[in-house]
Amino acid sequence: MRTRLILFDPSSRPSLFDSGAAIDANVDLIESLGLVAVEEVPRLVQDALFSRKPGFHTAFWIGGSDHPTTDALAQEAFSCQVPPFHANVALDPSGAHTTAAAVVQLLHDSVQPSEGPVLVVGGTGMVGQAIVTMASWLGYSVWMGAPREERARQIARELQRRYEIPEPAFWPRTADVPFAAVISAGPPGLEVFRPDDLKAPPRLLIDINAVPPAGIRGVKMNDAGRQTDWGLAWGAYAVGQRKMALHHRLIQQLFQPPHRLYDRRAILAFALESSPAGHDAR
Repeated sequence: MRTRLILFDPSSRPSLFDSGAAIDANVDLIESLGLVAVEEVPRLVQDALFSRKPGFHTAFWIGGSDHPTTDALAQEAFSCQVPPFHANVALDPSGAHTTAAAVVQLLHDSVQPSEGPVLVVGGTGMVGQAIVTMASWLGYSVWMGAPREERARQIARELQRRYEIPEPAFWPRTADVPFAAVISAGPPGLEVFRPDDLKAPPRLLIDINAVPPAGIRGVKMNDAGRQTDWGLAWGAYAVGQRKMALHHRLIQQLFQPPHRLYDRRAILAFALESSPAGHDAR
C-alpha cells in the first residue's frame, strides 16, 4: 500500500523542512497540519488510521518549536491508537532530535567518555539541549556554554530533572577545563567559540552552524574530520549530511514494525544502530 506521512505542528506554519525531507525519503503522500492542539489528536489520528487496512502504511511526524507541547502531541498520538490500527510516531521538534543524534553519533565514534568532558556551546537552544541530554545518557561529562549563566543553570537543572541525567556544569570562559570535544550548537551566523579559549586542544570540534561565520573559528563548512592544530574538525555541511541521512532512514523506519514512539531516547538509539551515510542514502 502507499505510504502516508502526516505532519503535526502546533504552530501556524508546519515545517517546510520536514515535508521536504519526507519527499526525499520517498513517502507517497505527505500531509501537513498546523495549529494542532493536543485535544484534537485522538480524532485526527483515529480518522487517519480507521480509513486504511491495519498495517504500517501511515505514520506521524511531530514538529514544532516548543518542547512541552510537542512532547504532549507525540505522547497523545501514540497512546490514542486502537489495536490493530497501529502507526509509528516520531518526535523531532525543530529537527533538534535528529540533528543532535547525528552529532552524538559522531561524538560516540570519535571520543570515549573516559577521554575527558564535552563542552556544548549554545547548549541552551533546542538542539543544544538535545545534544547535552544524549551525550549525558552515553556517559559523557557535559558542560554547557551560554552567554547567560543564570538561564543556562536553570535549563541544566530542568534537563537533569526531566531526563534523569547528571546536572550539566556551566562553563565560564575563564575556567581551565581539558575538554575532549567541543560542539557548537549556537544560533546561526554567530561565532560562539574560539579554540584558543582553551589552554589544551580538544580531540574533536563539531560545528552545526551553516550560516557564516562559523560557530567555531577555524572550522570550515565542508570539514569532515580534517586534522587541525585544535583537533579533528567537522563542519556544518558534513554534519548536515549525516543528519539528513539519519532523518531519511528514520522516516523509512516509521513504515516498519515494531510499533514505537521515536522520542529523544529512541532516536538516539536508532542513530547508534545505523551506519552513517551520505545525503542521498535512502
